[in-house]
Amino acid sequence: MTVTARRMRMGARTITTGKQLRGQLSGPGTHVGPNALLRSSSYPAPTASPGTGPLRNPAIPSGGWFNLNGSNEFNPTADDAHNGMACDNWASGPTTAYAYNNNPANHGGIVPGGGLVIDGFPVAAGALVFQFMDLSAGGPNLQNGVATGGVVFRGCRFRGYQDPSSSGFITVESDCTVPLYIMYGDFGGVGIDVTDQYSSNSLNSLATKALVAYRNYFSLHGTAIQPNGWAGGSGEGCDVIENFMEKWVYNPAGGGDHDNGVSASGGGWTCFRWLRNYIVIEATDANGLDLTQTDCMSIGSDGGASNLGTGTNADGTGGFQIRNNYCAGGSDSYYLGYNGSNTVSGLNFASNLLSTSSWPDGGNSGAVGFVPPWTGTTPLNTKSGNLWADGPDAGTTFI
Repeated sequence: MTVTARRMRMGARTITTGKQLRGQLSGPGTHVGPNALLRSSSYPAPTASPGTGPLRNPAIPSGGWFNLNGSNEFNPTADDAHNGMACDNWASGPTTAYAYNNNPANHGGIVPGGGLVIDGFPVAAGALVFQFMDLSAGGPNLQNGVATGGVVFRGCRFRGYQDPSSSGFITVESDCTVPLYIMYGDFGGVGIDVTDQYSSNSLNSLATKALVAYRNYFSLHGTAIQPNGWAGGSGEGCDVIENFMEKWVYNPAGGGDHDNGVSASGGGWTCFRWLRNYIVIEATDANGLDLTQTDCMSIGSDGGASNLGTGTNADGTGGFQIRNNYCAGGSDSYYLGYNGSNTVSGLNFASNLLSTSSWPDGGNSGAVGFVPPWTGTTPLNTKSGNLWADGPDAGTTFI
């Protein structure tokens, strides 16, 4: 399936480059976050405390977060500190069939037989959909046994401080192998003080199936999306499409200045699509602290495995598609994975824009790090049309 904004949401503006995603959470130009669906003037700014605004606030289990493992989420009365997933907030409880619409009273359900196309992405029958909910107070934990069709969070809020030992607002355990979809979400902290800011990853995934992150808003954070350690297969890559990321906060408790936009750590990948995102890591945060690390986009090879782009994405493209993004900041704005001992193949790095708004060279150390070979790999790595967005070299290639 060819992914375009107009096919995903009727009447949506077609996005051809991440530079267009300058609207944030409110106003007529909004294209990301819950308000892009709700069009609600009461949707809270990032500095508002969790629980405010038009979204449903499910009761959080006594253990502080939800376990999704095929039983706990449907059984709020059982003797388990993490029972009672937000299924109880569906219109007809845990048996509700999901209807795809933007009605603010629609809090989700189970995808019916035959599956649905949600925001342009096919979602299998049996998937659990949680919609227009504020889950800031207790991020879900996906474990083995959750619905095989996957889990969808659409128009949900995950914003507030979490304990530094937590791995993310949404955590996918290594034994969980279902697709995860996050669409039109709002992620991050609620202030510029480190005690108000999320300490580490907004989304940390150890899953071995597809991840889709589409039209989400991230701010007041450390790392936005860090999918770790799954190889993927044909159609089972990592789609990070048309997300807006800004306003990083330096937090020593959350990894210091290791700030990332989207970082595919661990190695062993076969395919993904990172398309039309806006990711700007500022030179300093709102507290005046320098943000000199790490990257807007990174293909990680630190796990010891090479990233060989032999897989096929859902739209039929092969390997690693990094196209039409708008980035600035970090150490090197783009890390492309090749470090001499681990290889990258099948990379198509094309039509990306790099701004000098954070640093004169794009990133504190430069534009691109760990540059792969452009000849001699199978599949071949290719690059084209990657231009400076502004500055003295505007319109010329940066790689």
